Amino acid sequence: MTASLPTLDVAIIGGGVAGLATAHYLLARSPGTRLAVIEGSGRVGGNVRTLRHDDCLVDVGPDTLVTQDGASSACDDLGVVAESPSSAAARVHVAHDGRIDPMPEGLVFGVPRSFAAIARTRLLSLPAKLRAACDLVLPNREGDGSLSVVESRLGREAKENLVEPLVSGIYGGELERLDAGVVMPQLAGTRGSLIRALARAPRRIPKMVGPARGMETLVEALACSVSAERIFRARRVVAIERGRSGERLRFGDGSALDATQVVLATPPHAALPLLRPHVPELEGTLKARMRSAIVVVLAYDASTTKLPDGSGILVARKEAHAFVGVTFVHAKWPTRVREGRAVIRAVIDLDRRPDLAQASDDEIVRAVHADLSRHARVDVPLWAHVEHYPEATPIPELGHRARMNEARAQARNAGFSLVGAAYDGAGLAGCLRGARELAEALAGG
Repeated sequence: MTASLPTLDVAIIGGGVAGLATAHYLLARSPGTRLAVIEGSGRVGGNVRTLRHDDCLVDVGPDTLVTQDGASSACDDLGVVAESPSSAAARVHVAHDGRIDPMPEGLVFGVPRSFAAIARTRLLSLPAKLRAACDLVLPNREGDGSLSVVESRLGREAKENLVEPLVSGIYGGELERLDAGVVMPQLAGTRGSLIRALARAPRRIPKMVGPARGMETLVEALACSVSAERIFRARRVVAIERGRSGERLRFGDGSALDATQVVLATPPHAALPLLRPHVPELEGTLKARMRSAIVVVLAYDASTTKLPDGSGILVARKEAHAFVGVTFVHAKWPTRVREGRAVIRAVIDLDRRPDLAQASDDEIVRAVHADLSRHARVDVPLWAHVEHYPEATPIPELGHRARMNEARAQARNAGFSLVGAAYDGAGLAGCLRGARELAEALAGG
């Protein structure tokens, strides 16, 4: 790989879903585009990892796509067979005050559409229910754009037992520091009742799907559509040099590659060192707090295992658990787990449990098993798998969207493009949507 090679039209730094999808959609729009996807590690797919063991299939990373964001069309376009999770996925419990109770139906990210939705739940005490009902009569107040509005309108207990277990379990961080415009756009700008705001909002229930043979099949299909010769693995870009006709990408081994346009499909902390020399103003905008996590998969003998009904357990922040949530894979995706097995996937947020960051995998497994035993009857695990995700996903704290929009505009003005979860929204659906929109802009330009 030398500078004598023909100059590429587009070089995409980052071989996660956003990078691969950008290449896929760009080639679909403009098949003659000379492009390359450059990945610093030996594998593509980013956070997507599918475990196949003991005739069981477990997506250790993200396991679903949201169809209303157009994610299902990616499966359709690539010929990837998709399936919906079982009806058990709609039922989840919350661990609080030393016990678990089912999350009531009719909530949007834990916020009720009506008082009736929480009237009978055991997740709130009677005083807490009456406090939540005050949302309907409290005076309007100017908000700051954060989700601190949840506690001020619905009360502390509703925040801790209904909203925070779900929202913080997905996005990480502290609820009151999260950007409402990113996490719950239905409530962004709401000055009055949250319950009334959701009651008036259109009821768009997202449909969740997942590739039947695991999320890695979607990554493999994307990589196949781009073609192996366009994907450079284990090639770390250490610098970008500006030239008269484009950019020169310098690699750790001293080699280089020229491209007319450069797309950075990397998180902010990886993109900033490469762009700082050319766009110094990014120092103040291209930054996001990143969430580090550990995912633990445990398999049990189903005949000696008794788990709560439904697809999993979310954990209130005040509970001293190793995990923020567990998914019962055999209940959510019954066709993916062999008969006689009960398989759970637990997510550990290292912001909540920093003591586990340096723990051995065996210690991590024991901690997860012990806390699961508080709410279920489980014997010794038949097998376990531990996956580490350092600085894996951005936490959309207050002002995140505005910062990322400004950073993207600053980079664009300097001739660079940014794409990925930090800029386009959490989850694979955000990555796919952003990749499609960027590909259309590049092809149109």
